[in-house]
Amino acid sequence: MNKTSRQAKFKFTCVLLALLFAVSSFFPVMTSAASFNATVYAAVDIIIQNEGNYGTVVKKDVNAVSLGLLGWHATRALQLLQEIVSKNPDKALSVLGPALYNEIITKSNWEGRIYNDDEAARTAVLLTSAEGVEVQNENAINDISGYVSHGERLGITESEALVFFADYQNQNGYTGAENFYYEVVRGTGDYSPNLYELYEFSSKNSRRTRTYNFCASINWSEYSSNPFVPQDSTPPKVNNLKLVSVTSEGYAVSFSCTDNVKVDKVYVLSYYTDSGMSSAKWKQLEVQSGVMTSYEKISDLGGRYGNYTTVVYAIDKQGNYGSASISPVTVSQKGNQTTVIPLSASVSISASKVNLDDDIVFAASASNGSGNYEYEFTLYKDGVKAGERKSSDYPIFTVKADEKGKYYAVAQVKDKTTGKSSEAKSDEIDVYNLINTGELTSDKTQCHTGENITWQLYPSGGEGTLEFQYALLSGNELIESTDYTFNSYFEYTPEKSGGYTLFVRVRDSEKHTEIQRSSTVFVFDRVKMNGVEINKKNYFIGMKVTLSADVEGGSDEKQYRFFIYRDGALLSDSGFISENEFSFYLEKGEYFAEAEVKDGDDDLKAESDKFEVLKKPELGDANLDGKVNASDARLVLRISAKLDKAPENLEYICDVNFDGKINASDARKILRYSARIEELIEKEPESSSLNHFNSII
Repeated sequence: MNKTSRQAKFKFTCVLLALLFAVSSFFPVMTSAASFNATVYAAVDIIIQNEGNYGTVVKKDVNAVSLGLLGWHATRALQLLQEIVSKNPDKALSVLGPALYNEIITKSNWEGRIYNDDEAARTAVLLTSAEGVEVQNENAINDISGYVSHGERLGITESEALVFFADYQNQNGYTGAENFYYEVVRGTGDYSPNLYELYEFSSKNSRRTRTYNFCASINWSEYSSNPFVPQDSTPPKVNNLKLVSVTSEGYAVSFSCTDNVKVDKVYVLSYYTDSGMSSAKWKQLEVQSGVMTSYEKISDLGGRYGNYTTVVYAIDKQGNYGSASISPVTVSQKGNQTTVIPLSASVSISASKVNLDDDIVFAASASNGSGNYEYEFTLYKDGVKAGERKSSDYPIFTVKADEKGKYYAVAQVKDKTTGKSSEAKSDEIDVYNLINTGELTSDKTQCHTGENITWQLYPSGGEGTLEFQYALLSGNELIESTDYTFNSYFEYTPEKSGGYTLFVRVRDSEKHTEIQRSSTVFVFDRVKMNGVEINKKNYFIGMKVTLSADVEGGSDEKQYRFFIYRDGALLSDSGFISENEFSFYLEKGEYFAEAEVKDGDDDLKAESDKFEVLKKPELGDANLDGKVNASDARLVLRISAKLDKAPENLEYICDVNFDGKINASDARKILRYSARIEELIEKEPESSSLNHFNSII
């Protein structure tokens, strides 16, 4: 675009924005002011979407390597790795190897540092370790908090605009983001630009547009808590790692990986034992359930005969990892093949029951071999051969279930490297018109004792007429059960509080069954209002008192409302709140309070006793019991040692020597007063820092 065109476009944009601003003076723009933390958490969300994940490694990002969640770049990437290494140096050394490890701990500058494939694989494992995840989480929150604070210091107030600015700074750096801000200010004259203005003056590339759309539709309620807490802390396990075959060209190992949630990545590290990590090679395997096999070629590891070591790492989404190793594996020129354990085939099925006209899927696998297999399938229906698939490299066999019956498959797996073969039979798959139970719904999610609950089911499918058998549980206790009935609904009136869950077994005319359960209905005793309690016995001007509604029974979602009256007039109304306590500060007068509790259709009230407030507390009466004695001196001493707190809004009564501090000298003076050795004389504080002590008197 030539200079004249750019100037014309800029002028048109400014005119367009001026018109928009004029219109906005008649139609106020709806903006939000989310909390600082919520703004940071929303920015974390979109920046991670734009950048990567824990294990991301970009070997050459413009001019240097970029790593991890936020794409930390060059020297900032080095600093990140240094933090991770410091958490567990031994683990880091074993993962990175001596060369990369020593570089990380000794270098201070990585500008222009570009990775090779081996360094990228090693670093990815470290980044996804528990230590890597922990450090990345901390840095993400800290860095993005800095981005948001930078935007606030410049003058941006709209929360959505701060999120957009934070993403811009993540990609373009501190100076780039600040220059962009002033470009927008010059173009709009607005020192607190909103989201629309920032986007209009941005490049509007795919990232800016994606971020703008995200910011324009933020639901702030989704960002009330730290996105990195809580996290799964249970590491995966590498099970039964063993040697399965050795040839003059390499060896195969087998193992399985398990986790309490899910294994996300599997890496295999192998190296020539005598030369250590300098010959190591990493590779990532596709995660599979059951037995996995990895074939290690010595030509990839230096090509020497002798002893080799292999380590397998399993990593979950949170970066927790488990590992297992096998050593030594001796590779020699003698013989073409040494089979340690025979080839073992297996066939898994997609489901034990499949609906008529849907697909049946068989998946063959093998262990204890080279990993280079071909697969042949024979299909049987009701014990009779019904089809076959000739030998192929593809381990999946799919058949359309166009007839009812019981199907299974026999798979023959051949190891193309060794010539060994193994055969396995799958479990049976029952093909029929499946029962679709639908959702078992209740007409209530919670209720009181004595109220009727009705559960309803809308099933379909099956063969012939459907029947229903019900079992109602409260916790682990069976409350009621039925024989088979034709009713697709169940009713019950609970007499006890608790959580009630209904199970139903649906049976068709051919005795096929399916089980469905309901969500839990929570039943509560009816709410009972006993009265209003006050947490004090003596009352003084300036004292903080707390009302509490004395309530029994009811649901977990009760609403409370407190009314405070002084000298017969309403002083304060809390409105409905979820807490059963309400606090306020006393002034001179006669008080009483009312409390209201709402629980479903129940709405109950209670009233407190009346009490009178005539004076401020006596100087030195730290425990507000109406007397000044040794117990007050003891409390002031605890306050001075930060073991207790002074009465809120009445701190001045503890500072009996008026020096602006509550310390041991005040306790000593109170103790002397209680022994009639010294008088306590009230006077105005001399220091301006103490004026707040008398602000409520």
